[in-house]
Amino acid sequence: MADTDTRCSRPRILCAVLLIGAGCGVTSPTSSPVSIDISAATFTRDSTTLSAVIPLTLHNHDSVTVYMAGCGARPILTLQQWTGAGWQDRTSPLGCIGNTGLIALVPGAVLADTQRCALVGRFRFAVSYGVSVSSPLNMTASGPLFAVR
Repeated sequence: MADTDTRCSRPRILCAVLLIGAGCGVTSPTSSPVSIDISAATFTRDSTTLSAVIPLTLHNHDSVTVYMAGCGARPILTLQQWTGAGWQDRTSPLGCIGNTGLIALVPGAVLADTQRCALVGRFRFAVSYGVSVSSPLNMTASGPLFAVR
């Protein structure tokens, strides 16, 4: 009877499982399939509108379509400000005036948008999303920290 050395076969099986998982769009527990990218770390408020213009992009890095709330074709993002108590949501009192609905972000898609911020301080944007039209938007991706002065 042949003697099988299991010490040599376990790494091969683990490697095969990792390769299959990577090819199937599996993300690690700490990474998000959606990211918010901002090209600068500091923005200055315009002297006439008293708000900073912040260009950003949303990326879907997963192999499935994700859905997020939209106001027309624009994503609805939450502006969060860093305070002594941690991150605090700073939402607009107006909300969406217009056509609300879901925006589908297909695998590999990039959605460019521009947001405005009239406050001064340290901020980040967050977006809530779900994996189907009928599921709740119960996952959140947060963007990088930026400053407005």
